[in-house]
Amino acid sequence: ASETSQLKTREAKARYALLLSAAYDKNYIDIKSDTLISVATSYYSEHGAPRYRMLAWYYDGIVLKNGSQHTASIIAFEKAEKEAKALDDNYQLGLISRNKAEVFSYNYNDKDAIECCKKSIYHFELANAPTYKASAEFALATAYSNNKQFSEADSLFSFILEHYSDPKLIAYSNIRWAGLLVNSDIENEKALY
Repeated sequence: ASETSQLKTREAKARYALLLSAAYDKNYIDIKSDTLISVATSYYSEHGAPRYRMLAWYYDGIVLKNGSQHTASIIAFEKAEKEAKALDDNYQLGLISRNKAEVFSYNYNDKDAIECCKKSIYHFELANAPTYKASAEFALATAYSNNKQFSEADSLFSFILEHYSDPKLIAYSNIRWAGLLVNSDIENEKALY
């Protein structure tokens, strides 16, 4: 509340809360209290542009996910998803699906995590966001592995290593792939390599 005390209108306070919440997220600062973003969700639920309403619900979902309020997080993401579909915003739909997949994964719901990862890949493809698509493919391979769908995970990790050049993605994929190969007894020699 002190951050918005100088702002005169509810709209200005909501916009400030939305922008600050986005800035925290973009700078990898995990806010766990929804006090700030609730200013935006409260206002944009009734007023303002649909894009701001979508973003308010999206960042509410992020904050709730950070605070391990998983059910509330999924509800917020689904509200954001409804708005993103109406706006035909594939990039945001990709982000929403990717975050929903994380929440499902945290709760060992690998089947739903897999479906959300697939949606995320689809939307990032439509949005022409190859870096995000690659990250979603890594998440899908991980979800396959967690769900003991080892051959699907093996194929996808192999695909990632053959088709992408991002060093961080390659390093993570190699580590996860080696773990998968050892844990599933697919090929211990291959894992060692």
